Amino acid sequence: MSIRFARKSTARITAVSAIILVGTEILGVAAATGWAIGGLMELGAVITLILTALLAAGGLAILWKFSRRVLDVELNSQSVEILDRQPAEKQRT
Repeated sequence: MSIRFARKSTARITAVSAIILVGTEILGVAAATGWAIGGLMELGAVITLILTALLAAGGLAILWKFSRRVLDVELNSQSVEILDRQPAEKQRT
Protein backbone atom coordinates (compact mmCIF):
# COMPACT_ATOMS: atom_id res chain seq x y z
CA MET A 1 0.00 0.00 0.00
CA SER A 2 1.47 3.31 -1.03
CA ILE A 3 1.49 6.43 1.08
CA ARG A 4 -0.65 8.25 -1.50
CA PHE A 5 -3.33 5.55 -1.29
CA ALA A 6 -3.27 5.73 2.52
CA ARG A 7 -3.71 9.51 2.42
CA LYS A 8 -6.63 9.23 -0.01
CA SER A 9 -8.21 6.60 2.21
CA THR A 10 -7.83 8.80 5.27
CA ALA A 11 -9.21 11.77 3.33
CA ARG A 12 -12.28 9.74 2.31
CA ILE A 13 -12.93 8.67 5.89
CA THR A 14 -12.55 12.26 7.09
CA ALA A 15 -14.88 13.58 4.38
CA VAL A 16 -17.59 10.98 5.01
CA SER A 17 -17.37 11.54 8.77
CA ALA A 18 -17.74 15.30 8.36
CA ILE A 19 -20.67 14.88 5.97
CA ILE A 20 -22.47 12.53 8.37
CA LEU A 21 -21.88 14.82 11.37
CA VAL A 22 -22.89 18.06 9.69
CA GLY A 23 -25.71 16.41 7.71
CA THR A 24 -27.31 15.09 10.87
CA GLU A 25 -27.19 18.54 12.42
CA ILE A 26 -28.56 20.29 9.32
CA LEU A 27 -31.50 17.91 8.93
CA GLY A 28 -32.19 17.97 12.68
CA VAL A 29 -32.30 21.76 12.71
CA ALA A 30 -34.55 21.84 9.63
CA ALA A 31 -37.02 19.35 11.12
CA ALA A 32 -36.99 21.05 14.53
CA THR A 33 -37.55 24.46 12.95
CA GLY A 34 -40.57 23.25 11.01
CA TRP A 35 -42.02 21.59 14.09
CA ALA A 36 -41.37 24.67 16.26
CA ILE A 37 -42.87 27.16 13.82
CA GLY A 38 -45.90 24.94 13.26
CA GLY A 39 -46.41 24.50 16.98
CA LEU A 40 -45.94 28.15 17.92
CA MET A 41 -48.29 29.39 15.23
CA GLU A 42 -50.77 26.54 15.77
CA LEU A 43 -50.80 25.73 12.07
CA GLY A 44 -52.21 22.23 12.40
CA ALA A 45 -50.65 18.85 11.78
CA VAL A 46 -50.81 18.84 7.98
CA ILE A 47 -49.39 22.32 7.47
CA THR A 48 -46.70 21.64 10.07
CA LEU A 49 -45.66 18.50 8.19
CA ILE A 50 -45.61 20.39 4.89
CA LEU A 51 -43.50 23.16 6.44
CA THR A 52 -41.14 20.58 7.95
CA ALA A 53 -40.81 18.85 4.57
CA LEU A 54 -40.02 22.14 2.83
CA LEU A 55 -37.37 23.03 5.39
CA ALA A 56 -35.93 19.50 5.18
CA ALA A 57 -35.69 19.86 1.39
CA GLY A 58 -33.78 23.10 1.89
CA GLY A 59 -31.55 21.33 4.39
CA LEU A 60 -30.86 18.57 1.87
CA ALA A 61 -29.87 21.17 -0.73
CA ILE A 62 -27.45 22.75 1.75
CA LEU A 63 -26.10 19.31 2.65
CA TRP A 64 -25.58 18.48 -1.04
CA LYS A 65 -23.52 21.65 -1.59
CA PHE A 66 -21.58 21.06 1.62
CA SER A 67 -20.78 17.45 0.73
CA ARG A 68 -19.58 18.40 -2.76
CA ARG A 69 -17.29 21.05 -1.28
CA VAL A 70 -15.92 18.70 1.39
CA LEU A 71 -15.16 16.02 -1.18
CA ASP A 72 -13.46 18.55 -3.46
CA VAL A 73 -11.27 19.84 -0.66
CA GLU A 74 -10.39 16.45 0.84
CA LEU A 75 -9.93 14.33 -2.27
CA ASN A 76 -8.65 16.83 -4.82
CA SER A 77 -6.39 18.72 -2.40
CA GLN A 78 -8.01 22.04 -3.19
CA SER A 79 -7.28 24.65 -0.60
CA VAL A 80 -9.89 26.87 0.95
CA GLU A 81 -9.63 30.60 0.18
CA ILE A 82 -9.34 31.57 3.83
CA LEU A 83 -6.25 29.40 4.23
CA ASP A 84 -4.61 30.97 1.17
CA ARG A 85 -4.69 34.50 2.54
CA GLN A 86 -1.46 35.99 3.74
CA PRO A 87 -1.04 37.49 7.20
CA ALA A 88 -1.87 41.18 7.55
CA GLU A 89 1.82 42.10 7.98
CA LYS A 90 2.70 40.79 4.52
CA GLN A 91 -0.29 42.44 2.82
CA ARG A 92 0.78 45.95 3.85
CA THR A 93 4.16 45.80 2.12
